[in-house]
Amino acid sequence: MANPGNRGMNFPEQRGQDAGKSSAGGVMESVKEKASDIASGVASTAEQAWDTTRHAVQSAASTVASTAEDAWDSTISFMRRYPLATFGIGVGLGFLLCGFLAMRRSEPDPPAPAGWSLEPIQAAGI
Repeated sequence: MANPGNRGMNFPEQRGQDAGKSSAGGVMESVKEKASDIASGVASTAEQAWDTTRHAVQSAASTVASTAEDAWDSTISFMRRYPLATFGIGVGLGFLLCGFLAMRRSEPDPPAPAGWSLEPIQAAGI
């Protein structure tokens, strides 16, 4: 059956084009396979990087947890060994906190927006 490019006549130039089409199809398959190989290589590398990163993060988290646990245990041990010092530290921190809060409270209030006045409220004794 004749297709639009071949109206029933066979010329040598057309046979060369058909050979070029099959050759181009082979090149396309080759390019497609190469791209697939590259993609699978990239995916494999990404998976290895992910696994390495995951193991490093897990190791770091484990180290941090262990260090925090050791610090907590040594703090508890210090508090049991020196109860009066612990009490003094607590009282000192309490005074510091009260001083900080009192200092914040004694700061002047921000100015009222334009057009607002507190005089009527002060005159009413509220």
